[in-house]
Amino acid sequence: MCRRYALKPQDVLRLKRLYGSDLIIQIPDLIELNAIAPVLIEKDGKLVLRAMIFGRDGYQKSLLYNARIETITEKPSFADSFFHRRVLVPASGFYEEDDRRIEHYFYAKDGPFFLTGIYRDNAFVLLTMASNDQVGFYHRRMPLCVREADGLSYADLHNGIKEIRALPSPEIVTDDTSDQLKLF
Repeated sequence: MCRRYALKPQDVLRLKRLYGSDLIIQIPDLIELNAIAPVLIEKDGKLVLRAMIFGRDGYQKSLLYNARIETITEKPSFADSFFHRRVLVPASGFYEEDDRRIEHYFYAKDGPFFLTGIYRDNAFVLLTMASNDQVGFYHRRMPLCVREADGLSYADLHNGIKEIRALPSPEIVTDDTSDQLKLF
C-alpha cells in the first residue's frame, strides 16, 4: 500500500503560488509516514494549503496510513472523517511495492495531481482503490487519484462515494526499468 509519495520542489512552489501560503516547513522530496506534508482542505468554497502529518494512530497504537474507498463509510475509524474532513494531497508521484518488495514509481502523464485522503487531529490517511492496469501489474491496490482540476469536487462534502469514483483519474504511468523486467 502507498506509504511513500513524491512531491518535487517545483511542484511545492507552484502550490504556494496557486493557493497562497505562509507555510514555513521543510518539505522533503520524498514524503514518508510521520512526515509533515502540505495538503489542501476546502474552506468557504476554496482550497487552502495546510501542513499535516502523514499517518495517524490506529488500533493498538498501529499507524494507519490507507483507507479503502469501497468500505470507508462502514468503518467507524474513517466514516466520520470521510463525511466531514476530506483532504487533497498534492503529489508528483507515488510508490508501490511488488510481491518481491521492490518499489516502483508511478506518476501522472500530465504532471502533478492529487492523492485523496481524510484527516483527523492534524493527521491524514490516503484513500485507496483497486489498481488500474498500469499499477495492477505490480500491486493490487493504489491511491485514489484525481486531477488537479477536480480537487474541489472531491473536497465537496455533498459528493458521496459514487460521485467521487466517477471523477476522472489522471493517467498513471511508470517508466519502470527494474531488474525483474529486464530480459537482457
